Amino acid sequence: MIDGRIKIEFLKPEIWTNLGTVLAPLINTGKILHILDQGSGVYKAQTSDHQNFSLEAYVKGQVLSIDDIFVEFSDIIEIRVYTPEGLISYYGEIQKATVYKQDIDDYFIGLYHAQENGAGIKIYKRNSQTMRCYMERLKACLKGEIDNAVVFIWLTDNDKLYFNCILEFMKGKLTRLSTSDRYPDADEDYESIYGMIKKEYSCKIIPVRMELKDYLQKAKEIWLMSL
Repeated sequence: MIDGRIKIEFLKPEIWTNLGTVLAPLINTGKILHILDQGSGVYKAQTSDHQNFSLEAYVKGQVLSIDDIFVEFSDIIEIRVYTPEGLISYYGEIQKATVYKQDIDDYFIGLYHAQENGAGIKIYKRNSQTMRCYMERLKACLKGEIDNAVVFIWLTDNDKLYFNCILEFMKGKLTRLSTSDRYPDADEDYESIYGMIKKEYSCKIIPVRMELKDYLQKAKEIWLMSL
């Protein structure tokens, strides 16, 4: 979905700083609990929002009760248990020379698969059917929807421009990413920029023009359906 040689240009800082808010409904589906297994029943844990997590109540003998954690903490959707040896092996695997030939999304998805298939790391999911990597879920949602096209996203907050981007896809791969700063004479006017996009590109143009609150709600609904 994301070409390894993608061109990223004309990212207006005032617009691009809002990217986190736009991506939030696609990424923030719950917390991940990271646990380091140091052996002999000694564990250290921290949540994905960087909070220390006491495991004292969930270790019986030297056995960690994953099910009890899931039952008590409904916002934890995944638990990852690492050994030091597993982490060393994992980082060696994801830095092999062969990975540099992959497209960006394939590499990102591969990071998750390397965790699942490597010795010394155990992954526990609340929903066993859920794809762990949001990039993998996004790729599945878009499969067959975008081939050769330009997606023009324009989000406003109370009618004031909040975020926009121009995504150029070729053969289903994102090859170029930019914002309306690509057209400095358009003065952040939707119709003017849309007209310039249609003039520059001869392929299909897919405009997405929404109020931020409507986008966030819609994105959340679509994302939950893909889980």
